Amino acid sequence: MPQLDVATYPAQLFWLLVSFSAFFCTARWIIVPRLAATLKNREEKLSTLLAEARKMQQEAQQKEQQAEAALHAAQQEVRDIFSQELAQLKEHLKTREGELQFLYTKKHTEAVQALQKAAESVLSKAQKDVITLSEAAVEEMSKGDTKTGRKRISLFTEEKVLPPSKSKVAKVVKKVPLRTRSVPSPLKKEEC
Repeated sequence: MPQLDVATYPAQLFWLLVSFSAFFCTARWIIVPRLAATLKNREEKLSTLLAEARKMQQEAQQKEQQAEAALHAAQQEVRDIFSQELAQLKEHLKTREGELQFLYTKKHTEAVQALQKAAESVLSKAQKDVITLSEAAVEEMSKGDTKTGRKRISLFTEEKVLPPSKSKVAKVVKKVPLRTRSVPSPLKKEEC
């Protein structure tokens, strides 16, 4: 075998040194620097990307915080607007309630006054009717019935003949002097 031949050892060692030196020099000055540069570039890119990622994460957190703050501010603004609108509505309601109470009081007062006027007119008409009827009754009673000697009362359409002693009107007429029988005194409001 030629590998074990001692005469070929120096040649094998020479080519071993040449090939090893060539490989070592190529690796040392060409391959390793290129690999080192690639690794360094890769590391720089990774560190740059990581820094950008951290920066973006911080910006995202800041924007999230700003968005939360804006959301909180918007919610607070909505609450404030709602409370202001509610206060304005309550104030408007109180104002409207006061207006309605005023209108109710005014209408109630007008209705009470109208009822009082109507009651007064009905009362005065009733008093006049009572006076007229009493005058007619007094006149009718003062005429009397000549055949029986009894006093006669004619009210409305119904006629009643009463004995002079049992008629209340006749008793009143007897007490009233003859001069004032035809003109009775008008009733006052307090007497009614």
